Amino acid sequence: MSKVLSVLFILMANISVFASNCYWCDSKWRDANYPQDIYYVGYASYVKQTNDSPNDAISKVKEEALHQLSQQIIVNVSSASTSNITAVNSNQGYDEQEMFEHISSITSQAKITNIKIESFYDTKTLTAHAMAFVVKEELINTYNKELDILISRIDSHFAISSSLIEKNEKTIAKNECDSALMYIPKLEDCIKMLVVIDPNFSHGGYLTKLSDYKINAQSLKSQLLQCIKVFLKIESTIAANYQNLLSGEVLGGLTGNDCSVCKNEQEADYIITILPNLRHSSSDGDIQYVFADINVDLYNTYKNKIIYTNSYSAKGAGGSEDKAIRKAISKTANLIFNDLMTKIK
Repeated sequence: MSKVLSVLFILMANISVFASNCYWCDSKWRDANYPQDIYYVGYASYVKQTNDSPNDAISKVKEEALHQLSQQIIVNVSSASTSNITAVNSNQGYDEQEMFEHISSITSQAKITNIKIESFYDTKTLTAHAMAFVVKEELINTYNKELDILISRIDSHFAISSSLIEKNEKTIAKNECDSALMYIPKLEDCIKMLVVIDPNFSHGGYLTKLSDYKINAQSLKSQLLQCIKVFLKIESTIAANYQNLLSGEVLGGLTGNDCSVCKNEQEADYIITILPNLRHSSSDGDIQYVFADINVDLYNTYKNKIIYTNSYSAKGAGGSEDKAIRKAISKTANLIFNDLMTKIK
């Protein structure tokens, strides 16, 4: 029993010593054990205020330690990296101070997975201490891997977007282009960071690629701004005024959803063929009832085939046959363009 108590006493004594002392709080110890040629280190201390809890003090000092880490990255820029920054500035129009501040902001956000943070609260002095550190080589490797991933994703999204534009799948193409655009600022940040932390980073090719991406994005956005072109033809013997009503209602709905109307089939991305039929239902006193039954084929000119076929029907009522027909056509046209918009991409 006495041996067990002895062991417990030793453990408690060690905890007590740690609770009142911390080796890495000493600058000489940090310099010896975390040399600047291997590590980036940020250290901070904070005296707990009256309204703070110990946890509040620790949170604040951790945030400051991360900020100090980012400042160390700036301070430790080698002459080779400084030359790189000058080259980046001349090619991309960056202001050096703005670039440094931006890199500091990136690092302060602590998004680097291999940053480690130690914290310690001294109960005697009511002071919180924190040390944030990262191995320089690990930091460089992290950003190099991120660079490769971002380039792969951007290339993939742009390639898919271009392919879909050629296939008249412009809605999906826009989504792919937007995804690529989302990654470009992240790529730019990654390049800036590597310029600063890695003297051996060959930035020239990446800056050219970044510039090409921005040009490609503008080109794709320009193509996507061109509306999907549709041509509508009606094959029916119903009166011309009803054909015009049907055509106007369907095309009006489509043009209100980023489509444009072509004057001939050769210019169209999609050809819509409509076969309407009016079916006189019944009458109820002075009220007339008419059904508009309409068959629709959607033809994709790129795929050179009909990609969608459906039948629609709606009932119209009015004080006259003409009013009943118009209401039936309007209702059916609304069903048609709402459905086709999910198929035209």
